[in-house]
Amino acid sequence: MRPGLIKTGVNKDAPLPEIERKLVRAAALAGAQSGLTVASHTGPAAPALEELDIIQAAGLAPGRFIWVHAHNERDHALHHRLAKEGVWVEFDGLSERSADWHLECLRSMADAGLLGKALLSQDAGWYRPGAERGSRYRGYTYLLETFAPRLVREGFSQAELDQLLITNPARALAG
Repeated sequence: MRPGLIKTGVNKDAPLPEIERKLVRAAALAGAQSGLTVASHTGPAAPALEELDIIQAAGLAPGRFIWVHAHNERDHALHHRLAKEGVWVEFDGLSERSADWHLECLRSMADAGLLGKALLSQDAGWYRPGAERGSRYRGYTYLLETFAPRLVREGFSQAELDQLLITNPARALAG
C-alpha cells in the first residue's frame, strides 16, 4: 500500500524559521522523488509563497503542492496568484460559522477562472480524549449535506460542484 500524500505544516509567520524551511524542503524532496503531493498546513499567503519557492527549488512542481488553510488569507488576489502558479488552494475549516466566507472564496476563484485549482475541506472531528466531555465534536457531514446544496442554490452548477468535490481532489493527489 502506498500513502496518498505527504502532510506537513508551518507556522503562520513569514519569514519561515530555518527549521521550518528544512521541513518544507524535506517534504518537497520526498514528494519529488516519490511522486506524492505535499499538503502543508500554512494559513496566510506569505508563508505559502515562501514554501512555493522552497518546493520549486527542491524540484517539486507547484501542481504537487496544496496550500492548506488558505481560507485564513483574506486577500483573494493572493489566492489567485498562487493558483495561477499551479498551487492547489484549499479552503479548509468549513463550518456553519465560516460558510459565507468560504462561499465568497469559491465565488472569487470561479469568477477568476480558477475553480479548477480550489479544494474544499471541513477540518472536522476535534474530539479530544481526556478533555471534559471529550470536548465539542464536529461531525463530518456539513460539507455534503448542507454546504454543497447551498452552492447549487447560490448558482454553482452541478459540473462545478462535481469539480470541487470529485475532480479537483483526485487531480490534486494524482499530480
